[in-house]
Amino acid sequence: TFGRVEARVEAADATIEAQRAALFRTEQDTFVATASAYLTVIREVATLGLQESNLERLRQQLEATRARFEVEDLTRTDVAQAEASVAEAEADMMQARASLAQARVTFARVVGEQPGNLVMPEIPEGLPGTRSEAIDVATGSNFSLLQAKFSEAAARRQLAAAKADLLPSIDLVTDISQSENSGGYRNKSWNATATLRLSVPLYQSGVTYSKAREANENLRRLRFAAIDQDRAAREGAANAFEALQGSQSQLDALEAQIAAAAIALEGVQSEASVGARSVVDVLDAEQTLLDARVRLVRARHEVLVSSYRLLASIGRLTAQDLKLPVDYYDYDSHYRDVQSRWFGTDTSDSRYFQD
Repeated sequence: TFGRVEARVEAADATIEAQRAALFRTEQDTFVATASAYLTVIREVATLGLQESNLERLRQQLEATRARFEVEDLTRTDVAQAEASVAEAEADMMQARASLAQARVTFARVVGEQPGNLVMPEIPEGLPGTRSEAIDVATGSNFSLLQAKFSEAAARRQLAAAKADLLPSIDLVTDISQSENSGGYRNKSWNATATLRLSVPLYQSGVTYSKAREANENLRRLRFAAIDQDRAAREGAANAFEALQGSQSQLDALEAQIAAAAIALEGVQSEASVGARSVVDVLDAEQTLLDARVRLVRARHEVLVSSYRLLASIGRLTAQDLKLPVDYYDYDSHYRDVQSRWFGTDTSDSRYFQD
């Protein structure tokens, strides 16, 4: 066939590889969504706990402020400021409860069951140490990029097959027959022929040339798509690495801020007890400490989510890479099952789709 069959078989193999890459990309997307949903529930639980503790503390402070107002140690303005802080804390707590409810709904949609007692995980292994390493790994392992490259390879072989349709074809036709005399005589005769036939395309109304031009343009499109996906993989790996680095740096800064805010709050409370500070000063110091703690919870969430996104950008967020205690899906079983078949419609998963 002057390369027709070989080109189409190679195009089919490349298409299979492209779809395998798409399968792994879907697996990674599922893991990123699962990790994000899991960590978001943990974040919202921690945030709600901080808001509830803050509200309880402010209510106690409001009662103390009212008691001091009764003995004319504080003014009505101080009481109003404390009441405003309690009202704001109640609103923040209700918002935190709503956010937690939404996070649980998302978790149930992604995972398939309601979240139980979730535990904060450790940072996953296998993260690149430098930005250059992340980019280098991504250019060879990013599944979106691999899918684009294999799609381009399939289009290249489809173009070769389309061009081969313009070439001749050689067919070997054989025929063998037996005849027996039906008049009662035991007389048999055999006849065998072999014909070598050369077919040369002369005129095809331009259809074959049109298909070849179409295949050529499709190859150009997929070549540019592969180039764009290569740039996107590099950009995604670099951005994911920088996001992780930024979140880790923010985590260190927030821990230092919380330590300083706690000391400042203790000092303001001591000064307020002797009349050197007002109720507003105490409330502001408490709010600063609360905001820092909430930001710390969110920063820890971002560090872990960013680490999983970085693993996905370099193609290392699969069940095998994570060493999950599950049965790994054999993506090659269907291919091995039908690779050399000449007939038959059953596949290795037909038992799951019986009528």
